[in-house]
Amino acid sequence: MANYAIFDEQYYLASYPWLKPAIDAGIIKSGREHFENFGRAAGLTKVSRYFDEDTYLAGNPDLAAFVRTVNPNAPLQPDSITSSNSATMKAVAGRKYRPNTTKISI
Repeated sequence: MANYAIFDEQYYLASYPWLKPAIDAGIIKSGREHFENFGRAAGLTKVSRYFDEDTYLAGNPDLAAFVRTVNPNAPLQPDSITSSNSATMKAVAGRKYRPNTTKISI
């Protein structure tokens, strides 16, 4: 199971406001439930103000093609990489995380 410790419910719902009516109607329980069941596969990468996929890929351009190949709509998820991609996994493991320092208001 993936670790979504960085997931920020308020940020996700502010980024994707069209989810609120579905939560209010009881179709989904939360933004996190939506992300885990649908959003991740759909490429909804705005899960935290502290991570921005575009910024990460700009700093690691050699990974962009890989991210788009594994799932063209989704962010890089190391737990979804198979062991047959060990060279890629080694490349990913050596990356430095560069936090998104853009200030936003909610």
